Amino acid sequence: MADRYSYVPSIGILLVLVWGAQELTRGWRYQGAAATALAAAAALACAGLTWRQLGYWKDTESLFRHALLVTKDNYGAHHGLGMALDRQERLDEAISEYRQLSERTATTSWLTTTWGLIWRPRASRGGHEPVPDRPEDSARICRPA
Repeated sequence: MADRYSYVPSIGILLVLVWGAQELTRGWRYQGAAATALAAAAALACAGLTWRQLGYWKDTESLFRHALLVTKDNYGAHHGLGMALDRQERLDEAISEYRQLSERTATTSWLTTTWGLIWRPRASRGGHEPVPDRPEDSARICRPA
């Protein structure tokens, strides 16, 4: 499930936690100081986790490589990594990602997009691969014999 679907329900959970903590600490002498310290600790924890996540968003390649490390059979990540490698003219690595993409998806729409948008312009410039005209040909070119 995408993170964005948990934002609104998280508001309710946060309200329960805050109001519950306030009720539990109602008689405490230093309730305000405890709340301030807890809020500061939560903010520092979030800052640390954000700093760690920023490393994965450094560039497109690192983002999709991380996605492939933490997920299984992620054809979207193979496609994105292949596109990033292709833009860097690292064609052998890009082709490897496209082949893994073709092994992980039964649909040919990803292959059509990949070969139609990426390889067709290359072929017109004397590119590296044959240009498929149909999705079935894309699958044949992507998959090793």
